[in-house]
Amino acid sequence: MTTASGPVASLTDREPLFQLDGISLERQGREILPPLTLSLEAGRVHALIGLNGSGKSTLLNILARQIRPDAGSLHFLGQRLTDYGGRELARLLAYMPQFPPSSDGMRVRDLVALGRFAWHGTLGRFSHRDRDKVEDALAATGLTAMADRVVDSLSGGERQRAWLAMMIAQDTRCLLLDEPTSALDIPHQVDMLELLRDLARSRDMSAVVVLHDINMAARVADRIVALEAGRVIANGTPDAVMRADVLSRIYRVEMHTMPHPASGKPIGFPA
Repeated sequence: MTTASGPVASLTDREPLFQLDGISLERQGREILPPLTLSLEAGRVHALIGLNGSGKSTLLNILARQIRPDAGSLHFLGQRLTDYGGRELARLLAYMPQFPPSSDGMRVRDLVALGRFAWHGTLGRFSHRDRDKVEDALAATGLTAMADRVVDSLSGGERQRAWLAMMIAQDTRCLLLDEPTSALDIPHQVDMLELLRDLARSRDMSAVVVLHDINMAARVADRIVALEAGRVIANGTPDAVMRADVLSRIYRVEMHTMPHPASGKPIGFPA
């Protein structure tokens, strides 16, 4: 099911963020992703949802160029993803895996500064512009007061914000995040996802985020793409996807919806 979201004048002439045509992947003779054709709009927050094993993280890793598909074509901002050089791509695309690597005792500011690597390189000089971008990212994520703390001493929600700050400092056009809220409690999930949404909108960035909670996805995303065995089974605005029949198909159990008591927007729950 596809449902177009409302027009946004500033986006009408843009190339698609990602254009996938017949992308497929096999591992040890098993089909992980069947041929997949999908277009993701620039300037929007896209949520990838589905049951475990539906292909969400695999698709995100393909978009992040962490996995190379076996067939098909994949364009990012109008150019084949494989044609970008490493530093060129890093200036356009930032990726947060589900389990970020150890920060090895780094301070928050030092971690965030790693986001500037694509701009100054290994031997390049860390410029005033780089410092400004780091301080801006710290301020945008509410971490200025924690900048000199060791990352490992932060709470789970604060650590996720530190990694997001590194991505913001990278100054890219698109953010890819794989289950950034999986280890967080509900208040920190809300804080993290609303921060991501607000930063994407205020900085004219795009985002693709893998999520498990359909209500969180509907809360922050402009578009929801639901996968089942690597196939798109729903693709539309939150209002289009948050219907009992659609949710029941996605989650394979009977689902109902009701208006949120405060916002009036539909929320889903199992029967």
